[in-house]
Amino acid sequence: MLAGALVGQRTGAAFEPMPANCELFSQSIAVNGFDHVTLYPYAAAEKAQTFSLHNVAKSSNSRMVEVTAADATPLIIEAVRLDDFLTDLPALHVVKMDIEGAEPPRCGRDARPHPAIKPTIVFEYAPDLIEVTSGSRPVAFLQEIAAMGYTPPSAPRFSWFTKPARPR
Repeated sequence: MLAGALVGQRTGAAFEPMPANCELFSQSIAVNGFDHVTLYPYAAAEKAQTFSLHNVAKSSNSRMVEVTAADATPLIIEAVRLDDFLTDLPALHVVKMDIEGAEPPRCGRDARPHPAIKPTIVFEYAPDLIEVTSGSRPVAFLQEIAAMGYTPPSAPRFSWFTKPARPR
């Protein structure tokens, strides 16, 4: 909803693979009058693929890694590559991700074939989840984001709101 408000009346696209969350987002889009936002029941990934999410009962969170909790149930979901899926979108201004530590491969240099386009990126910075889920070093992830021309805040802890670095 934050991204829907940030883009004003410009076109918005939201992706949520978890059915219960998707239903809540759909209701929130309607209540907030975000007619300019389209919700898709897919995950966004570095390539189109099908994978299994493991969701713990009574939680809206899920993980893309094997879990051993007895109450974890797998959910098969479809993922799309944004550059392939949003071909009619004229520009990308805001990207907000909450993908439980799988951010590095989703927003790294290789996942962005158009390096000249630098939207504002909003994501939760959870170092432990980044290591476990994506197998990436959290500091290396922040360094890669900075190498792409983004300026990090002075003390990234839980969330990271970042804008492209301004030309000097």
